[in-house]
Amino acid sequence: MIAKPGVRGKHSCFTRGLISMTTRVLGLKLSLAAGAMLAGVLVINSTVNYRRAAARVEENHTRRQLTQHAMQLEAAVRKEKSAAGLAALIDDFHKDRAGRIAWIRIFDREGKLVTSAGESGGLSFPLDKVEEKLRARATMSEVRRRGDERILVEAQPLRGAPPIEVDDPRRTLLLEMGLFVEVDDGVLWPLRWNLLVTYLGGGALLGALALIGLRFRAYANGRSLEQQVEIASQVQQDLFPKAFRLPANLDMAASSVAAWQIGGDFYDAFDIPGGRSAVVLGDVSGKGIPAALLMGVIHGAVRSSRWAEGEGHAGSLAMHLNRLLYEHSSGERYATMFWCDFDPDTRELEYVNAGHCPPMLISNQDSKPRVARLREGGPVLGLLPHARYGRGTVRLGPDDCLVLYSDGIEDAVNDAGAEFGQDRLERILVANAGLAAEEIRSAVFEAVRDFAGAARAVDDLTLVVVKPLPVGAGMPVAA
Repeated sequence: MIAKPGVRGKHSCFTRGLISMTTRVLGLKLSLAAGAMLAGVLVINSTVNYRRAAARVEENHTRRQLTQHAMQLEAAVRKEKSAAGLAALIDDFHKDRAGRIAWIRIFDREGKLVTSAGESGGLSFPLDKVEEKLRARATMSEVRRRGDERILVEAQPLRGAPPIEVDDPRRTLLLEMGLFVEVDDGVLWPLRWNLLVTYLGGGALLGALALIGLRFRAYANGRSLEQQVEIASQVQQDLFPKAFRLPANLDMAASSVAAWQIGGDFYDAFDIPGGRSAVVLGDVSGKGIPAALLMGVIHGAVRSSRWAEGEGHAGSLAMHLNRLLYEHSSGERYATMFWCDFDPDTRELEYVNAGHCPPMLISNQDSKPRVARLREGGPVLGLLPHARYGRGTVRLGPDDCLVLYSDGIEDAVNDAGAEFGQDRLERILVANAGLAAEEIRSAVFEAVRDFAGAARAVDDLTLVVVKPLPVGAGMPVAA
């Protein structure tokens, strides 16, 4: 029998279509499982990091309070003229701070109790360890658990105490104070906000994955998926700094345009203790949901780090993030980042470049623009477990302009397949370096759009323009 023309072809197309559909369904299920596992790991990791960071914040806050209490007590002791009044002074000091101070104990340098208030007991640390710390001009401190409570115990010298009956009355007494580790909710709110944003992003993305699995045919049309991704995109946009929260000593303009609905680029700018301002730009490998999830984790880690609290430095944060990404993501996932913090008093910019596109620093000296590249740092984050990161320092002039960008700017292509390129970007920046930050940002994005034309962007486009403002000429804050 001779088959009718086209029957075999139709049967072959149907078979190929059925196989293709089966493959897509299987691929979808595997992708859903992988995405759910990744989202779960990242959410759990964010929770663990939050708990660790919150514990450090609580302990640091309590340690500062203990130092203040100790200074106040020492000042009161100096006014006390008799040993008999020392016990009453300690007891009154403890009662005035009931609920915060667990105990106050004073010992001589032989470890014998002189007087105490609150919970009774002996010296909490071995005397030889305390002496070793005191010789090193340090204090002995430790956080101890008692049921659900945590108590910060610290031993330090108490100078200016009245004479007491000891072998050598000139020797300094020892003050041991126990303080309950507690902080106000406002102290931990920045950490909780970052954790909440991560939860919202992870929940929205997990919801999108679950809905795709339950309603594959509807998701094949794309409508339901777009709605869920819009939620994730909005959450991602909430991570970017708002205009009225930008550092007051910087003229700054920034934009990030994702190649897909959500992207892996991010930037942030905020004030850090000491009157300095921090600017961060990062680029997570890949696009879409996995990159956005990893971006949320990195952003939360940066915001909750000691560097963001004014302690430590960006080099140590780079090593911490590198180890975090290496241990909790696959080898295919990595990130490039650039950190910097600006001191308006010294006009020094300290930075670390972790494999990112070197930002351009345009200096107008003698009306001759000069372009410098900020390259000091180390490799990308997440590939080498023991990578080290150096720090660079530059001084910004009053008319200098710092431009941070992702590789999507340089890699933008037109219909002919030509790339926008680094040289073209540099020429545009030099030509517009004297303008305000917002005008420079607009000029670059307009040039990229004109160059690319109708060609679709293949990577996220992120640009941050920073110009230092004169001291005392901060930007107006929106109501």
